[in-house]
Amino acid sequence: MASSGGAECRKIRLRKPASKSDERKEQKNSENDNLNTSDTVADDKPLDKPVDVKKIEPGSYWLTRVVFVRAIGFLYFVAFLVALNQNKELLGRNGLLPIPAYLSRLRNHFQVPGNVSVNLAALSAVPSVLWWVPEEATDVALDAMAYTGLGLSTLVLVLGAGNAVTFTVLWVLYHSIVNVGQRW
Repeated sequence: MASSGGAECRKIRLRKPASKSDERKEQKNSENDNLNTSDTVADDKPLDKPVDVKKIEPGSYWLTRVVFVRAIGFLYFVAFLVALNQNKELLGRNGLLPIPAYLSRLRNHFQVPGNVSVNLAALSAVPSVLWWVPEEATDVALDAMAYTGLGLSTLVLVLGAGNAVTFTVLWVLYHSIVNVGQRW
C-alpha cells in the first residue's frame, strides 16, 4: 500500500501478461515493487495513476446532502439573526404588536380558564412555546429562542451536518416565533 496525501491508494496493474515467461518477469518486478500478484487485474488498458481505494461510490448523494444541509442551516441562521434584531421591537412586551396581548386575546377567544395557560384548541390554532412563558418574561424568552436558534444553525452551517433532534429544535423555535408574529 502506498500513501499519498493522506489517502490510501493501491497500485493496480491492468495489463494481462502475454506468456508464462512474461508472467514470471512481471511477478519478479511486482515483488521488487512490494506488490502482490493478487493486486493484478486482467485488462487491456494501462493504468496511469494509482486508484483511490476509499473513493466514494457512484450514486452517492453525500455532496448534495452536505450542500442542502448547509443551505438550510444558512436560512435558519439568517432567520434567527433577524429575529434577534427585531423581535423585541415588534413582538416584545412594549413592541408594536405585543405577544402577551395577542395571547391574552386568544385565551379569551378560546375560553381558556384562568388557572390554565393554554387549552388544546388555542394550542392547535397558534402552536408556540410562548404559551407557557409568563408575560413579564416575553422579551427574555424571545432573545433566548433567537440565541438558541442562532447557535444551532451556526453548528449546522459550519459542520454541514445535523440530526433529527437539531432540526426539530430549530423548526419548533422558528415556528414558535412565526406563529405569534401576527403581521410580522
